[in-house]
Amino acid sequence: MTKKEALQLIKRMQEKADWIDLAMDELQELIKEKEFEFARTFIDVFVDKLETQDNQVLSSPKNKQLLADLDRIYASLKISITSKITIQMVKDMNYILSENTAYYGSLKSSLSNKMFKVTAEQIKGIVYSRLGMKPDGTLIKEGYMDGLLEMPEVRTKIKDFAYRGVLTQSGFEGFKNGFKELIQGEPEKLGAFSKYHRNMAYDTYSQVDAMQGKIYSEELQLKYFIYNGGIIKNSRAFCIKRAGKVFTTKETESWENDPENTAKPPNYDPLINRGGYGCRHSIDYITEAMAKVLRPDLKETIEKETKKQNYSFNNKY
Repeated sequence: MTKKEALQLIKRMQEKADWIDLAMDELQELIKEKEFEFARTFIDVFVDKLETQDNQVLSSPKNKQLLADLDRIYASLKISITSKITIQMVKDMNYILSENTAYYGSLKSSLSNKMFKVTAEQIKGIVYSRLGMKPDGTLIKEGYMDGLLEMPEVRTKIKDFAYRGVLTQSGFEGFKNGFKELIQGEPEKLGAFSKYHRNMAYDTYSQVDAMQGKIYSEELQLKYFIYNGGIIKNSRAFCIKRAGKVFTTKETESWENDPENTAKPPNYDPLINRGGYGCRHSIDYITEAMAKVLRPDLKETIEKETKKQNYSFNNKY
């Protein structure tokens, strides 16, 4: 295999990070629209119903009862935010799954001795199951995605702001404007939902991509990958020194201890979590032949490993 042929095979995957960025921009527009809708409705059903005197919010029994109803109010309004977001995210995730299926299907043709034990649809089912989703894309109650879309951080921020405003008897107009700013943001500042979903969606898309890739790598016994995704303004040092380079899966065993790996989650798995929270890079597995031409120094290592395996096999039988 030539370098040109290897690069042609991974071209589709190199463009995946750019596609995810565009998908995130579209999702962000949808969330922004829903933020305005949520803010307007929340002000109608909560803020404008508060008792005031001399333009100050009162710490009255009626207002304390409204505070007690906050969880119910939030839960009923949250549906308007999450329903369309869920549909869009499932659509985006299915695109990522289909791109990976096409890529690994093309690798299979060059691995004549390798056979899939499971179908692409079964692999999709495994990923959906781990995400807490049914085959039709609906969420399983208390599953992974359902938990994320509960948006606990956003609910906490809204409740804290409401309690503080009522119990300290804030000025009503400042309280109302503060809610608008918290929920829908300002021209140069993201609203609460946008902040939450920007990180959550990126991590979810990356997790889907990484989980599926890992399953295919195990099916096809692929031990090499390219750290795809390019470099942008806020790329981490950990990712900058790896972007576009070829690695062996064994080499990732030391990644957790890299001093520059500053955003890793608990139970860090380098082949799933990569550069940590919000990482836009992907681990795209490649064949041994591709690894040899894209990283020539591996050729000797691979050949030694092959001879070692053959020697062990011959001695055993």
